[in-house]
Amino acid sequence: MFYTVLLYLQNIHITYCIIFVMCIMLIIGLCTYSDALTQDLKVVVANLDKKEKNENLAMTMRQTIDLQNSIVMLNNSTQNILSKSLFALFAIFVVMVSFSILTLDQGIHDLSPEILLGLQDLLLQIALNYIVCKSAERLNSMSFEVTKIFYHSHWYQLPINMQKMFIFMIRQAQTPFNLRGLNFFTCCLEQFSKLIRTSISYYLLLRQFREFS
Repeated sequence: MFYTVLLYLQNIHITYCIIFVMCIMLIIGLCTYSDALTQDLKVVVANLDKKEKNENLAMTMRQTIDLQNSIVMLNNSTQNILSKSLFALFAIFVVMVSFSILTLDQGIHDLSPEILLGLQDLLLQIALNYIVCKSAERLNSMSFEVTKIFYHSHWYQLPINMQKMFIFMIRQAQTPFNLRGLNFFTCCLEQFSKLIRTSISYYLLLRQFREFS
């Protein structure tokens, strides 16, 4: 019975890890693209600061607005694409880790290949979850970079009509982007530690239930 449960968890774990790796690759790709947009925005805003050398200030302002809109659209699309997937992955993670620890606890005295493989799978699950939370936290922090770019610019030296547009962009940039799982949690390292604690709590509960049954 013990080895049957362990093998069943391992079969689920393969599919689960593949989806997790795809999610990691997507988040890292989004981080790279978001970083490129942020760097472009930084260069364009720097050109706005050199208005005495800029012959076409209106075009540079248009580029700034387009880049800001691209960043906002990227953040919204990222949230729409990953919100449900992250919620499902983290919910499965808690169940998988708690059951894996419970199953390993039953046969920890026997260091068989199945036990070592189960332990390897458990550590891999934790590592993949950490990478997802770390990558998502990096994506979240990039929204603050946009705010800093606008904050350190000399927007107040621009013409009045452009100052008004710049104030709107600053307000928009001050809204932090947080990659969330169905509005239940924010994907970050703090959430990773909460998931580990929740998994251990479920494991202890399942262990008590097993002992009393």
